[in-house]
Amino acid sequence: MNEMIDAQASNPLPPMLADSGMVGPVEQSVWQQHAAIGTRGLETTCKDPAFDPKQRAFHYVRAIEIPTPRRTARDAKFFGSALPKAVPGSVQERACTSPIWYTPG
Repeated sequence: MNEMIDAQASNPLPPMLADSGMVGPVEQSVWQQHAAIGTRGLETTCKDPAFDPKQRAFHYVRAIEIPTPRRTARDAKFFGSALPKAVPGSVQERACTSPIWYTPG
């Protein structure tokens, strides 16, 4: 069984947190030097509601960063030049931990 559990978003929650629990588009806040959303650190605990101590399982954490300007976009803004249309203006970093394996007994 493969199931995703949303454990935490930044605190305080961004105002654009939709009913689905997903953070919506960040718009121009990525250009601000000190964005009004997000947090420097994120810490939480999570409980798997379907956990069965008699069954083997593994868990891992996946993190998704808010979109931030690519280096080429920052350079274009600094030098006052246009970013080529084929070059995306932002990038969204992702991270994933090694799995935590559970074996009964």
